[in-house]
Amino acid sequence: MAIAKIIEINGKKGIILPASMLEELELTEKDQAVYLDHDDEKITIKKKPNVSKLDQRFANFDVNSYHEKIKNNHEFHWGKSMGNEIFK
Repeated sequence: MAIAKIIEINGKKGIILPASMLEELELTEKDQAVYLDHDDEKITIKKKPNVSKLDQRFANFDVNSYHEKIKNNHEFHWGKSMGNEIFK
């Protein structure tokens, strides 16, 4: 167990955590955000999973449903040729 003082940083309250504790929990500045919770006399800090924006956008994407929808549509028409397209 470590002891930390409550300090004021730019008008807000904060606690500086020991680097060894952050290393043990594999928390770095890259994480930037953590989950905070409290109950009784305890504050809990949990690492927020790093999920890319692309992963977030495709989180509910159903590949099988998508393939079913386009099953009979193997050709796409993109409109009239406009430039130096290779395929005409």
